[in-house]
Amino acid sequence: IENNAVTHLTEAIGRLAHHPFPVEKTAVVATFLERLSHHLPFPKSFGARYFFHPILGPLVQKIARRTLGQDKAMSAIFSHTVSPTMLQAGYKVNVIPAEATGYIDARILPGETPEGFLKKLEPLVGGQVDLELMTSSLPNQSDYDTEFFRTIERAIKRQDPQAVTAPMMSAGATDSRFFREKGVISYGIIPFLLTPEELEGLHGKNERVPVGGLEKGMQILYDIVVETVGRK
Repeated sequence: IENNAVTHLTEAIGRLAHHPFPVEKTAVVATFLERLSHHLPFPKSFGARYFFHPILGPLVQKIARRTLGQDKAMSAIFSHTVSPTMLQAGYKVNVIPAEATGYIDARILPGETPEGFLKKLEPLVGGQVDLELMTSSLPNQSDYDTEFFRTIERAIKRQDPQAVTAPMMSAGATDSRFFREKGVISYGIIPFLLTPEELEGLHGKNERVPVGGLEKGMQILYDIVVETVGRK
């Protein structure tokens, strides 16, 4: 039905949900891949080193997309993401609603603004659907060329000399963004090794950490605090 609000909305939501947002380079992820590339076996080392290369990058990204598509957390640090979360329409099964409302959760990369991203979405939804920002916040990051970051690196190395410390972008939202807006250097750290299955369980019903890594993790955090406080 041409004038069905539900039809217009669901078609627009479908276009957003299936739109392949392009890979975009950010300083944090570029540094993460560069540091990691020195410790990976071939061909992963090659892919990490040349992922953002101006000539080889597009080919590497095309090959990597198959793997990234299966790892939502990793794919979310390379491009913007849009996830439909709520739909509302109608009040009676035999009455065509005059309007329908949908909500999407968009996660944007550093360098983009909510207002700018909204304009990019407008051509995708079409002229029958209006877009509006409900809540928004700017993605941000802390400088990782700091003594605080090096303190974390030293604390980790003391517990695991083979560990590689690199800046990483969180695929989710954290309260760190509010502290960074106030000029506070903020990092997130999981101070022990987790398997991919354990990482997927974070904030889940069966969230857990390995007992063997708990002592090391506590020691790492303790060393970070002691060294940081001792410099003041």
